[in-house]
Amino acid sequence: MMKRLSAIIFISMILHGSSIFALSDVELRYPTVEIAKDEEALTAVRKAAQKPSINMSASLLFGYDDNARLDHYDGVGSMFFQEAVGISGKYPINDTLAIRGSYDLTSINYFRTSDTNLMDNLFDVGIDKKIADNITWSLDYRPDIVDLPHNELGKYTEHLFETSLRHDISKRIYQKITYGLSTKHYPKWPIRNNGGVFKFGKRNDLRNTVTHRLGLYLTDNIFLKEENEFYYNYSNEQYLEYYDCTSFITRTTLIHFTTKKLYEVANFSYQYTPYTKRTISDEQEKQRDNIFTFGGSIFYDFTTNVTVGTNFNYKKSFSNEGVNNYYDFIVSSGIYCRF
Repeated sequence: MMKRLSAIIFISMILHGSSIFALSDVELRYPTVEIAKDEEALTAVRKAAQKPSINMSASLLFGYDDNARLDHYDGVGSMFFQEAVGISGKYPINDTLAIRGSYDLTSINYFRTSDTNLMDNLFDVGIDKKIADNITWSLDYRPDIVDLPHNELGKYTEHLFETSLRHDISKRIYQKITYGLSTKHYPKWPIRNNGGVFKFGKRNDLRNTVTHRLGLYLTDNIFLKEENEFYYNYSNEQYLEYYDCTSFITRTTLIHFTTKKLYEVANFSYQYTPYTKRTISDEQEKQRDNIFTFGGSIFYDFTTNVTVGTNFNYKKSFSNEGVNNYYDFIVSSGIYCRF
């Protein structure tokens, strides 16, 4: 069971921290920003560690992105390299309280589309407090510095404050509810007023997010995780109220352990985004986007610390605004190390 728990934690890190991104409306679509690592995928009773711990990880992937810019008209395919390193630690204060810290660095370099290259520095400082035998409260602060070397407008720094409650319902089931408040500052993006005139100041976004997660073992070798998320994004970029929107996202992940070393992952997500005031080209109605994503991965543990894997991902956007209808297919393979 513990080996499977470790595999689930590792898979969660891959799905959220090692996926590729693309740009749409010069807004970064990189899953690490929404960092959703499971600190423990499933436990009977979540307890603080009995002793201080430090963990390190590294990965190297090579792959192909069929539509790196998520472009409706001219999707450009490109090979890419992705490298990532991370370090995390946990220090118990007592039996019910622990502090945490982590740092993750991810670099993505495309061969043909240099404007989509990325360097992401993500930090996390948090505390875990057990308030009952099966309930843990957590508080986190996550600064995220995202640099796009060839896309000055897209660079940003995000500050995320997050609080959550985790309930271990039984040895096989847990749920977690999270509220997050984030601010995102674009240092190179001058804002405009409703008339399209540039104003003094840079773009800043404010986002409120509520997420519910449910994880359970369907059988001894099949694990299911379901996440539902709602957020509201408000931007001081007033021109056409272009970035003000609400969004609902549902994600389903199924993990099957074929053997102790071989396991597979299937995942699906659906996102519905109605924009507050953004109208489509003919200005007859507000823009509505529907994005479907299907993915799968196969992993094999060579050793306790070394895993190889192959990942597939297909994304399709349906929108009442024609330029936002696109599809993208990504395949990658690589090696993942944990120390």
